[in-house]
Order: sequence, then structure tokens, then C-alpha cells
Amino acid sequence: MNLQINPTYILIIVSFFSFLATLIWFIIRKKNKRIWLPTLRVIPKRNSPLPKIKIKIPPLLSFLCFILTLICLVFFSLKPNIIKSLDKNENNQNIHIYLDMSPSISGKKNLKDYILTIRDLTKKIGKDVIITYSTSHNSSIYENKNLEQISQILKKLDFHKSGLYISSSIKNRLENLKKINQLIIVSDKNYHSWNNFNWEFLNQSFKISFYPIIKSKDENYNIYIHSAKYISKSSTSTMEWDIKIVKSGNLSEETTGFITSEISEQTLAKVPFQFKRNQNELIMRLNWPLILMQNHKVKDNKPIVWKLDLINKDLINLDNTFKTPAKGLGENILIVADPKGEATLEDPAQQFTISAETVGFRAKRIDWFENSELFYGKYPLWIVFFSDDSTLNRYCPNSLIEYSYQNIINNKKDKKSIPNIWLIPESTNSGYNNICNCYHQLMSEGNTKEEYSICDNVHSPSTLNEILYSSGWKKIGGRVDKSLDAFAWKKAHHIFDFTITNFLIPLKPSRLTSISHAMLPILTKNLFESLELKKSSNIYSSADWPRIEDISSNSNFSKENENYTLQKVTNVPAGESNIEEGKNNTLTFPPEYDNSLSQTNIKKLSDNKKDPVPLLNFLLIIILISSIIEFLYLIRSNYFTVKNIIPMLFFYFLVKSENSFCSIQINYLKSEHKNMSFDNLATNVSNRTSLKLNPKVNILTKISEKSFFPLPWAIASSTESLMDKEGRIKDQTISWLKRGGFLIIENVKNINLLQSLLNKWLKSGTKKFSWTPISPDHEQMRSFYLIDSLPSCGESVWYGLEYDQRLSILTVPFSLLETLKDKPILTPCGKKFNQEILTRIFINTLLVSLTTDYKLDQIHMKEILKRLH
Repeated sequence: MNLQINPTYILIIVSFFSFLATLIWFIIRKKNKRIWLPTLRVIPKRNSPLPKIKIKIPPLLSFLCFILTLICLVFFSLKPNIIKSLDKNENNQNIHIYLDMSPSISGKKNLKDYILTIRDLTKKIGKDVIITYSTSHNSSIYENKNLEQISQILKKLDFHKSGLYISSSIKNRLENLKKINQLIIVSDKNYHSWNNFNWEFLNQSFKISFYPIIKSKDENYNIYIHSAKYISKSSTSTMEWDIKIVKSGNLSEETTGFITSEISEQTLAKVPFQFKRNQNELIMRLNWPLILMQNHKVKDNKPIVWKLDLINKDLINLDNTFKTPAKGLGENILIVADPKGEATLEDPAQQFTISAETVGFRAKRIDWFENSELFYGKYPLWIVFFSDDSTLNRYCPNSLIEYSYQNIINNKKDKKSIPNIWLIPESTNSGYNNICNCYHQLMSEGNTKEEYSICDNVHSPSTLNEILYSSGWKKIGGRVDKSLDAFAWKKAHHIFDFTITNFLIPLKPSRLTSISHAMLPILTKNLFESLELKKSSNIYSSADWPRIEDISSNSNFSKENENYTLQKVTNVPAGESNIEEGKNNTLTFPPEYDNSLSQTNIKKLSDNKKDPVPLLNFLLIIILISSIIEFLYLIRSNYFTVKNIIPMLFFYFLVKSENSFCSIQINYLKSEHKNMSFDNLATNVSNRTSLKLNPKVNILTKISEKSFFPLPWAIASSTESLMDKEGRIKDQTISWLKRGGFLIIENVKNINLLQSLLNKWLKSGTKKFSWTPISPDHEQMRSFYLIDSLPSCGESVWYGLEYDQRLSILTVPFSLLETLKDKPILTPCGKKFNQEILTRIFINTLLVSLTTDYKLDQIHMKEILKRLH
């Protein structure tokens, strides 16, 4: 590259510094006193009218930075003398062709003609360039492909049904492209495709051209399905849809054809339609029996396909197919009932099963729950028929509580896997007692039958009706003016995501129930719809279907960076079907491709910047390093003095010092060292109180002088963990308790054993001891929360040992920590406890261990101050 010096810049710089030197000399000259002497006065001789010039060596780093900066200014003032033209042999021209394959293109060219158009464009470009291709289907870039290979790719892809945003689509392609000299867009002038495309911005980096697709058809009209609306009523047994067909363009003649609905290649309905002259919209109603949908399952996710068959072909054939989600597909339900012999009419469960299948549901019947875990996630509704002979454990789904609890622990958000429960009596005088017991078990989280003896006298619908009414259940059916007159009662669980519905009337045809065989299917369908098992109707419009930008942003279809599958099953948007083209006053398009490629008008990306000189880069690096060294030198000479070092050290150690925030740690005395996590418990304690609980537990396998006795409080997993090898409690442990230590002992079933081990301490000294059960007015019950009672383990209750007017030892009949850890034991003592109650008990215990009597200490603040001093 030939270079020359720009004399203008050099002359201006030299003149400026010369003027500055002259000005400085003049100012210094004027500072000296000059006296205009009379004629006869002798002027003393002055050897130096100006002060002597003292040359000082400048700082090395500053001088070096000045010299290097001056050199850089000189070099940067240079410019190329001759701009070198693009050499084909050194760097070939790169042209990228973007192929629009949206539905509007299919209305102007069929695939065969479209491929011929691409061949003509490639021939116009020539052979001395490198051509790459991409389509609107996906972000794949096709390099080193000849025309035959590109033709095969286009035949395999075909036109897609989704719409197109050219702006976002080309943006994605440019991210995967190498540098190009020209971009050619093969497309039409569809308004919705070109809207909001700022192609002028791209034209600054490379040349952008437009290759228009010319319509080969004389007619310019289109007929397509605009929307589909499901309008079936709950009382009908047919599927009814209203289909809106729209005609766009300049066709004024009559047009006829057929509209067909299919699912899984099964024809549901087919009706003719006709557009009269100057008619642009037409609504057609299609219906078919509901029984045709019974062979199709919800999980298959098969849509209903609507097809238009026109006598006169329209513009865009892709939008003659319209897809909507299938309606009327039956849900799966599980029926649990004891078999009543071969007589079908005498078996109410069999009658109900037939009615459910008649209205489109798929029913599976089992005799009892042998392994209920097999049915979770498969059946959203479980219907259980009870009689007085039914064994409660075999028919009541008690595992539902455990399954729902595990869903919460595992943070599962799929509520569809948790079923709803219907409890139905088999007859008007049988099954009500078991229904009462079952829903009490499910609502009270698995308590034993002794705890809800209220169900012992329930043997009629009226008695069960009164209990459900008083318990706050939601009434279903019956008379409005009578609260105790109900068909069923419904209530959602207060913690878990399931609902229980208790029926008071058997769902069987009978004179007593006033239900006939013909009425039972209609009643069954209305019950399913009222309890939200059937989906409501919707309107599906072509304007709601996505374009390429929306499909690409869908994470469900980005696993292989391909959206071709979704594009195939979608519908054509209305913006494509109405063949609306952009006008010159609303949209601008790039200049059309004119085959005028040459070296002088092709923009090269690298030519927009000057070629870097390696020496300049090297000098800039030296300047940067010198500046950093000088900066460090100035800091060392000006700031790192003896006077400044002491404050700096002070602030350094202040920043590096740890936070003095106090936290509480659980000290657990256990025979085996097993990691336990209490993240949930720590969060509850910090959110509800001003205390911070460490989620990590300090596990102690034995009592030692260094690890145990300095602790203010500790929890022992059992009485045996406190004993030594000889089966006694050490005197040091007794002394620790006397000094103020607080000990919690878990799994204490026999209080007499513990009392005998502490007998020596209890009989010694003058202090009074009292070993009593925890009463409702004890400080443990009111230190923070007001607790009514503490959970027991059979006959074992909570005990406390009072020493020196404070609680020294607290015994728990089960393992409190095991029930509060992140993966807790759900059934200590063989039964379930409420997790919220256990958390409140732990917080009360924590405050008792830290402040003794929490309420009393707030009143006697003077005593607290004495204790601290």
C-alpha cells in the first residue's frame, strides 16, 4: 500500500507550537523591570536581561508517553494514496439468496415454477461468484450447493403454512452468515411480510436487492376459512360448528365448492357451499353425532381438519386446509365398586359406567384399590361406590394424601395428575357411614377413626346432609330456599389440589331416586359439565395463528433448531390469505436486481475500515503499558506514605472482617453421623421471628468437653445418646444443666427410666425439682404462638423438668427434628401430624431455650439486665 504524508496537518501543528513558544517568551520578557533612563544616567551593565534557561530532565514515563503520542499523531495523519480495487482472484464476491416460501408465494407460483425462477436468477448472477442460499423455513445456510441440490431441498421443504416476518427471519440468517457483498431477497410484496422491515439499514453494510415473484395467474382472488366456532350445547348429543368462509380479491362471479371435516382421516361431515355475486363472507354450520368422537383419545392430540374443495381453484391452496383442536373427546374416569353379580340392572356402578360411555367418556372399573399409585396421572376423576359392607381401607383412596404431599415436596406443578374424588352411595339406605369416614380421612390428613366418632351414627342421607352443611361444604342441586335439601356437597382440600364430592342420592335408575334409565345419561353429562370435566367452547380464528418469528421464539420447538414440524400443522394467517400487498405509499422495497454487478459498486465489509498498521498497534500497547506504570508510580509516591498507610490498613481490615450477625445453630446429639438439612425450617423461623436459624445442623456423636459442654442448648435423639458405656449420665452433664444448659430429649417413651437416671441429681441439693407434663398454660405453649395441645405418641406425652424456676429438660415422645427436616418422616408414632403445628412448636421451643419464659421476661426487664451483668 503506497502512503504519503499530509503536509497540511504537519504545518498546522508546527505553526501552533511555534506561536505558543513565541508567546511564552514574550510573557517572560515582560516580567523583568525595564526603566527608560534619562540621557545623563549611567545604565548598569546587565549580563542577563532574561533569566537563565535551566534544562531539567523530564520524568521518563511522561516523556515517553509524549513522544509515543506524537508519533501516533503523525502516523494517523497518513492516508492511502491509491485505493486498491477488489481482486477476484484474491477474494471472490459473496452473494446470499434468501428464498421466501410463505403461503402468499404459493399463490403466485407453484413449486415447479418457483424452482425455475431460482434457476433463472442464478444464471443472471453468473459463475464468478460464491452463492449461498437460505429459506424462510429455518435458519439453515446452504453452502457449496449446485442448482440440482437446491431444487431437491426446495421440493422436500415445500411451501409452509405459517406466515412470515421478513425482518426477523433475515436477522436470524445474518447471524449465521459469513461476510457477504450482496443480499438478494426472492419474495413478493405481501404487506404483512414486509411490514416493519428497515432494509435501508442493511444497505449500509452490503448491497441489498429485491427479486420479485411475478404472479402467473390472471385472476387475483382467494377463498379461505377465516374462523371456526364450536357452538354445541350441553344438552345435545351432536357436535356443531360454525365455519366462516371469506372471499378476497376481485372475483364477482358465483363460486361453489364443498367443506369437509375430518379427524384421523375419518370423515365427520361434508356440506356444499356457494358464494353469490358480490358476496364476500359465508357462514356454514356442520354437525355430526357425538358417538363418532368416541374412538379418538385426548392424549393422541389429533386435530379436526377442515378442507375446502373448490370447483374453481383459488389463489392460495395452502389455506384450503384449516385445523382446530378436537372437541367432544371423552376424558378417562376410574370407577371403583364392589361387583353385584351378573344382573346389570341391579348394579348401580354398571349403569353409571354405561351412561358415562354414552356421553363420550372412557370408564375403567376396578373392584377395589389394591395399588392406587398405578392410576395417578391417568384418570382425572375417581368415582367410588360405597355400601355398608365395603371395607374402608380397600375403597377409600388414603394414598391420595401421601401422593399430594410428595407433589408439594418435589415442587411438581402438574395439577392434572391429582384426581378429584366422587363418593356415591349404592342405595338410599346403605354406604353413608363409610362415605362419612372416608371423607374425614381425606380431609383430616389421615387421622384414625377414633378421632371422628361423629360418623358412627350416620346411616341416612339426612344425617350426612346436616354434617356436611355444618362443615362448610358447597351445595350442589336441591331447592334454593332449603339449605338442607341438596343433591350433593362439594369441598376442596385446604392444602392439597383435589376436591371431594359427596352424593346424597344414589346415581341409579330407581323409583326412590326418581331417575329413569333414559334420564341417567343426560344427568351424568350435566354432572360432568358442572364439575368442570368438559372443556368450554372456543373460537379459533386464522388471525390467531403464528408467524415465523413467533414459532422461532417457542422453546418447545427449539431442541433441534427447527420449526418445520410446527409450520406444517399450523394454519395460514389471515394476513396472508387476504392477498393484501404493500402499496408504494405505505411500504418501500429494495431496488430490484438488475444484474449490474461489478467491482466498483459491490461493497465490501472490510473496506469500510482502514487497514490497521501493525506498528501503530504496537505503539498503542506501549502507551497503554507506560500509562499504567506511571499511574502506579504516582500512587506510590503520593499516597503510599507512612501517614496514609495506617488508615488504608484500617479500612482494608474493616472491609475484610466478617459480619458479626448472630445466628442460631441446632446442636443434635445422635449416635450416627448423618447429614440433615433444614432449609424450609430456617426460612420459616427467619420469616416469622427476628432470629436467623442456620440450616446446617451440628451433629454430635458423643458428649465431650470441647464440643458439647460449651453449648447453651442441645437436642438429644434419645435417652441412650446421653448415657456412657456403663449406662449412666455423666456428672458433667448434670453440672451443665445446673449451669443453665437447656436439653431437649426426643423419643422418650418411658419417663421413669429417665427419672431414675437423674435420681441422684434430683435428690441432691436444696433446689426444688418438679417433673410434670407440659400443661396448656406452660411457657412452652405461649412463648410465641398460642398452642392448644402438643401431639402425643399413644400414652406418651411431653414432660418438662423445672430447675431454678426455669425449664431445664424437655422430653418429646417422638423425633421432632426428623419430622421438620426437608425430607421428613411423615408418620411418626404411626400417624400423621400437621406440619404447621410442628413448626410452631419448634419456634416456641427455640424461644424458650433462648429467653426462658419469653412473656415473663418482657415484664421483668430488670431481672434480664441483672442476669446479663
